[in-house]
Amino acid sequence: MEPNDIIGDIIIPEGLTELDDLSSTTVFGEIGDNPDIPLTNDVDLFAVSLNAGDILVTDINAEANDSTLDSVLRVFDANGNQLIVSEDHSFIDDDGMVVDELDPFTQFTVLQDGIYYVGVSSSPNLNYNPNLPDSGEGESSGSYDLVLSRNDADIDDGLYSEPNDIISSANAVELDSTSSKRIIGEIGDDDNPDIPPTNDVDLFEVSLKIGDTLFADINAEVNGSPLDAVLTVFDVDGNRLAQNDDNSFDGVTELDPFQEFIAPQDGTYYVGVSSKSNDVDQRYDPTVENSNMGGSSGAYLLELSIDENDLTETGTTSFTTPINRFQNSDRPGTYLFAGEQESQNIREKFPNFVEEGQAFKVAVEPEDGLIRINRFQNSSVPGTYLYAGEEESQGIRANFPNFIEEGIAFYVYDGGADIGEDFYRFQNLGVPGTYIFVADEERQNIITNFPNFEEEGLAFEVEI
Repeated sequence: MEPNDIIGDIIIPEGLTELDDLSSTTVFGEIGDNPDIPLTNDVDLFAVSLNAGDILVTDINAEANDSTLDSVLRVFDANGNQLIVSEDHSFIDDDGMVVDELDPFTQFTVLQDGIYYVGVSSSPNLNYNPNLPDSGEGESSGSYDLVLSRNDADIDDGLYSEPNDIISSANAVELDSTSSKRIIGEIGDDDNPDIPPTNDVDLFEVSLKIGDTLFADINAEVNGSPLDAVLTVFDVDGNRLAQNDDNSFDGVTELDPFQEFIAPQDGTYYVGVSSKSNDVDQRYDPTVENSNMGGSSGAYLLELSIDENDLTETGTTSFTTPINRFQNSDRPGTYLFAGEQESQNIREKFPNFVEEGQAFKVAVEPEDGLIRINRFQNSSVPGTYLYAGEEESQGIRANFPNFIEEGIAFYVYDGGADIGEDFYRFQNLGVPGTYIFVADEERQNIITNFPNFEEEGLAFEVEI
């Protein structure tokens, strides 16, 4: 019903658009049917009630229905702050082709209970104020179908509580390989008034066995939160073992971090969530309250999962973990090596990484006779990677800040062990700072036919 150009036009609860998790709701509307403002400046707003953890999906069908409307979708909180915006939508169809359309689509996870507003306008009316009528200018008008749906919250209640700023008060999270834990928290809600909101830290305790791979993923910016988050993994003494600030993949950098960590031994570990610090190294002490200096605050969704290790009856690790090889088609001649769980994510979300098959098998836990290989991403050439042993890694950390360490990749035999299959490292001189690792047969082919690949020697030994 018009007018509904501002949040104040919608009466709650009478004006709520009812959503359930069983089916979608379609609203039929028109940009241009408000007689009090120019046709193309019209805005339609719809109120929905959501719970923390709900996934709200919004989809416009206008161009698809031969409407003259080139639409825009925006989602606001109760105060009119924009959380998500979409103008045009790109997706991959069943034939693997990229399809671009003018009809927008959004999907995001709600981080707090409350009333939210879905705004429909015409392009390029991206900056209208949902609290002021006729506050933006559009260029088209026409009818549309707005399809709204939500999935109920799948959040682990009781895992988050304040204070949990230090290891001794960390929230315990029980993990197994059958499912992940989804936790909603907030940086800035500490109940200690002496801690500034941006200095808040949330810590979560997990128990891991040697060789377990822990996956920690933050979704804050992507869900409209102002939090610029950092993820850090600590041991039981508060020593920093791994950290990620901004996550880069396929040339795209996002403020939401992701961390993969392989436990070097049985024990208790701590996942710390904080805001990006004024100190670039984010060296807060998880045993000392208010030792952090953050620069932002806000809610976040933390997802934790593990890939449990594969031990033999004798308690030692065999090389049974397959590593797949992907070539980045955006940067031909550059490669990524990934375990199966990460490979599934790459197949689903990054079609420009072309899978070339299983490269080799490795161990995922340390033991006598094995060396650890760390993974670095070259931030100067995003989406390209270097794998290095610990000795070389120390030199990389000290001298090459553009190589961002992403944690332990796997465990292998040293190149001189004469136990496994030799793998050699080549640097692609056409894209300096990028590498490929190959067995001897492929090595000979590269030496003969690809002079732009410079051999750097025997890297490690694995099984194939």
